[in-house]
Amino acid sequence: MIELTIEEKNYILSLSKTYKNLHSEIGEIEEMMKNFSEKAQKLLNELESKREEELSFLEDLSEKYGTGQIDLFSLKWKKIESDEKIKHTAGEE
Repeated sequence: MIELTIEEKNYILSLSKTYKNLHSEIGEIEEMMKNFSEKAQKLLNELESKREEELSFLEDLSEKYGTGQIDLFSLKWKKIESDEKIKHTAGEE
């Protein structure tokens, strides 16, 4: 066996330390990515839940006040007459 020089040994130790640090950082980033993914899914689920809640609320208002929509500026219910509904629906298609 041939004895390595001090410089060569130090280089090997330095490489080993660098590899260990890089693997550690990669592990941390993978954990962060997992946490971000879980958080994003949770937020998407909350958003979907709020959309369903909003639709249910609008259906309740429609049953109570008749077919219509909320005026977001005045926060009043604007009733839609049957001919307006036809125009509105036709415009969306």
